[in-house]
Amino acid sequence: MKYYISITHVLLYSALFSSFSAFSQSGIVTKNAKANLHIEPSSITNPTGQDGILVPRVQNFPVTNPTRLGQLVYLSGNATLNDEFYYWDGSNWIPFTKVLNRDLDETIYAFDGQGYTGASPQRTINFSRFLKASTDGFSVNNNEVTVGKNGLYLISFTANTKKPLGVNEQANFTYTILVNGTAASAVQTSIAAEEVSSTSASFSFLKRLNAGDKITASVNKSNVGSTVTTLSNYEAFGINNLTLYFIQN
Repeated sequence: MKYYISITHVLLYSALFSSFSAFSQSGIVTKNAKANLHIEPSSITNPTGQDGILVPRVQNFPVTNPTRLGQLVYLSGNATLNDEFYYWDGSNWIPFTKVLNRDLDETIYAFDGQGYTGASPQRTINFSRFLKASTDGFSVNNNEVTVGKNGLYLISFTANTKKPLGVNEQANFTYTILVNGTAASAVQTSIAAEEVSSTSASFSFLKRLNAGDKITASVNKSNVGSTVTTLSNYEAFGINNLTLYFIQN
């Protein structure tokens, strides 16, 4: 007498005895599993159309947000979004193409400008341009950056200062990043007592920001040498840059 075992019987048998092998390795199309779940193709050199993993295909995202990071679905037939893989990052469903395309990275907010505003020893560093397809509520106006969303950020800053021609003096400069008018971080640089001399400042720091916070930057000339004629005798050159890298909520 011949007996035929259906896939239903196999699944039922596996379910009944799964409690005894909960921590073992499982293999599909292989008896020599190398991981918690090891799947082999029917043929490495000549696979069939049934080889591969088919993740859940959905038309809309779940109404209830996932509780685990990295949950994966394939969105298909949505009214507004493209058909592609999406994963849950803890806050949003992120398409794989956005991860691969750096031009669409919504975690980087860069602002730049040229020159300083003012003629006193302490001046405001200019920021006037913000190029981004999706601003996420960020903006720049009158050299002031407005934060668009809450979170922990890595803030990076770069600026340059030089002496006018004909000036031969040593001087120190303090570059400061201010959040809502309060210093958040600063760095000091200096210019040598030479006729042609310049200095650059570049530093980064972590800071938790809230939507609506105002970020500005300043440079202050101080502790000058004995040959100085005026504290305000300096100027900007090159591009000022302020970049905010969103890390987490």
